[in-house]
Amino acid sequence: MRLVVMLLGAAVLAMGLRTDAAAGDDPHDQAIAAIRKLGGEVVVDSKGTDSPVAITLTGSADPDKCLPYLKDVRNLHKCDL
Repeated sequence: MRLVVMLLGAAVLAMGLRTDAAAGDDPHDQAIAAIRKLGGEVVVDSKGTDSPVAITLTGSADPDKCLPYLKDVRNLHKCDL
């Protein structure tokens, strides 16, 4: 019985890890993470996959480093440089 529970737990864990990895591979998510890491502010208006996004780069130390990532952001409706 313990073996069955352990195998079931391992299967559930593997499914969760696969879902997280797939979400991290999305260029949109990677671009938002990179912009935030460089000091830019990213605001997503709602929680849908096609949510409007507003980006503010004025607080970033070097806004020019953020610019290449903008091409991968879906539904960018406002960008303050």
